[in-house]
Amino acid sequence: MGEKNNFMQLIDALRPMMKGTRKLGEFTAFIIDLGLVPAPDTGDERTAIELRAIPTWKGYANGSYPMKPDFAGELAGRWDEEEFSSNLLQWYQEPVLNELADRLNRIDPRINKGNVGRGLGVLIREVLVTIRDAAPSPLEVPFNLTTPAPQSVAPYIDEKTNRLRLGDQSVGLPPKKDVPEHIQPKELIYVAALLHAYCEGLTTSNPKPVIDDIPPRWSAHFQDQRKAFYSAEWVRETSWSCIHNGKAMFDEFLDSMHAGVTDTNLRTYPNGVERLLATLAQAVQVQLDRQRLDQIITLIDVWSRKGSCHELAAQGRLSWVDA
Repeated sequence: MGEKNNFMQLIDALRPMMKGTRKLGEFTAFIIDLGLVPAPDTGDERTAIELRAIPTWKGYANGSYPMKPDFAGELAGRWDEEEFSSNLLQWYQEPVLNELADRLNRIDPRINKGNVGRGLGVLIREVLVTIRDAAPSPLEVPFNLTTPAPQSVAPYIDEKTNRLRLGDQSVGLPPKKDVPEHIQPKELIYVAALLHAYCEGLTTSNPKPVIDDIPPRWSAHFQDQRKAFYSAEWVRETSWSCIHNGKAMFDEFLDSMHAGVTDTNLRTYPNGVERLLATLAQAVQVQLDRQRLDQIITLIDVWSRKGSCHELAAQGRLSWVDA
């Protein structure tokens, strides 16, 4: 078997995502199907397995049967990064996607935990176009997943610009995503805590209140708290590779916020909403002079400060209603 080609190396990077009894050929066809849409010129809707047999997909993946340029061009013409990203996020949960982002970031620095779906979709398209055009690899360096990412280049704050840098590279902040319409699995714990606060004392409230039980007065406030949570998640994703003294800088940020609000949270209040409001108000005032993430321009704002309270509630470090 000759030198590894781009497609073979890409599938090697994704193989830890294989589960159960799914075999290499089936897995490879499945990955391609995640991003295929009908052909714009012919309307061809055939699936990967309808286009090529499973043994052929296995050959593409292990290098025993290199993909032909014309077929790579056919796939590239039907490839949609957004469709791929949407389907990938439906099939795989956050822990798998986070691990995938870590692996892919070593071979393509454009990919991180905040854009892993679309980033991988773009990379697959580039690999297909490379095969179609018999062009050089779109990657700056060869795939090498056996060697850990170098740790010698530590994130630091440029004192002149107050921006985050990695070595000689300035790290731009990615745009914030819209809050999902529906509650996501990672939201369940902090949302449950909010529901108990909003619905505390209601004679018609369920033992486990649901969103429809929220009094109208607090509906907009609840949506604001989801915005706050996702602002904090954006900070987490943006700073995912930032380590200080062996600890993630985002975790240091949460520790600082917890230290700044815990006394307020522990005081006696007439109800859970009052405790929630007081804690959120205190979060806006917490001093973060020694917190390195706060030195990065436009990273930490009022929303992410409030969102840190919900991150802490999800970890069981803050609560709104007495047990």
